[in-house]
Amino acid sequence: MKRNMFTLLMAISTLLLTGCASSPAALKLEVDPKLWRAEHFGDMNETDSRPALGEKSIAYLVEACTSKKESIKLPDDHRVLDSYYLTRKPSLMMMTDYSYSMVTFFGAGENFYVYCRERQKDGFYKRIDPDKISGLRRGEQKDDQLSPNKVTLLPVKPEAKRELVEQNRFMKEDEINQIFEIDTMTRFSLPAEGHLLMTAEVIESADGLINKPEYVYHVPLAPTLNELTLWLRSDGDGVNGLTVESGGFYPDERTIMTNPVAYFDEGINKKIKLLPLPPSLNADDEVVFAEVTLKKDGDMVQKIQVRLRYSLELPEGTVTEQPSFPERKVGVYAAAHKTSLSTDGQLVYPDINIVTTETAKKLYVALKKDATEADRLGELAELPYLTIGDGAKTQQFEVYLHPRMKKTDVYLYDRKRDLTFKLGGEDMKSITDELWPEGR
Repeated sequence: MKRNMFTLLMAISTLLLTGCASSPAALKLEVDPKLWRAEHFGDMNETDSRPALGEKSIAYLVEACTSKKESIKLPDDHRVLDSYYLTRKPSLMMMTDYSYSMVTFFGAGENFYVYCRERQKDGFYKRIDPDKISGLRRGEQKDDQLSPNKVTLLPVKPEAKRELVEQNRFMKEDEINQIFEIDTMTRFSLPAEGHLLMTAEVIESADGLINKPEYVYHVPLAPTLNELTLWLRSDGDGVNGLTVESGGFYPDERTIMTNPVAYFDEGINKKIKLLPLPPSLNADDEVVFAEVTLKKDGDMVQKIQVRLRYSLELPEGTVTEQPSFPERKVGVYAAAHKTSLSTDGQLVYPDINIVTTETAKKLYVALKKDATEADRLGELAELPYLTIGDGAKTQQFEVYLHPRMKKTDVYLYDRKRDLTFKLGGEDMKSITDELWPEGR
């Protein structure tokens, strides 16, 4: 009797333990370094010989720059190390509209930091473990070490004007001279943080109307933007306007101020006077960058000043106007595709089928709640890969379709974990129909 009781208790115990063992979750999003690139950059005119970052370094860097921001101030005695820009592989970038980040490493004593700045957004600093970044220079200090809290005037590089002409070689020489006010080209060395503010203000007017600018244009400074070259560009077609442009690293960051001076009259003549600038600007210093006089038939119509100011903080109450960029999509995204997204090429339809955000969210919920571990059935789909992501983290499955009388079962194989899951849930049919129409 005792033996039977013992056997029964053991059986019950085994059953309870088996029942309590949780099955693996289908959804496991991670940073996949194979879907990212980290490319070193320095002087754009120099051949880059710095080694590419390895996958472990990329994964660590992506985690650092996409996780929660920290309020860290860089010590004043820092040294500037390497700079990279992070971007996703082309097909994944197409799915998420995710803009890349520019990153710069710093050392201060025995501590190391990374500055992460997403394009067109303010950046932030994070303390890092230098052992996690392969090949990181630790003690070198770049020749163009940034001066703390100071904008310094530099001589314009002789090749800068030639490069501007070369970039616009499709134009005739007289057109280039008419559009680009090349003699206004001015070059600055920039500190690691703060804001370069620009305003345009009418100081004299024939009709007596003097305006104060209601907004300013500003360039958020960053360690990756250690130099800036400005010039004025004239706008024709009857508009005597000016655009302040810069030699920014990315083309969509080059226009700083559009039409600070605009007067709709073909009879207007414009005279630009570049005022002498001091050797440097300290925090909250303001100077007149250029003075523009508009005349008609020899009489003054307007006189406008383009002002430049360096500020550590954006002045309270300042209304800023920035170039218009589409809002970056955030949240869940998904696609079925023919080959891995880790390749450098970009997949296009019909080799990739990107679903709507609504369907991606339904898939996310189905994987989280309604996917169960199962033996794999069916055949590889025509689009045999499924990638789902949320922010910087993604997961890839291999897809097997098993047609039945009234529905098609979907089996998802996670090769990293060697696990297969059967997709379920009330939205499974609509998800399947959008991802693999006609059994693709």
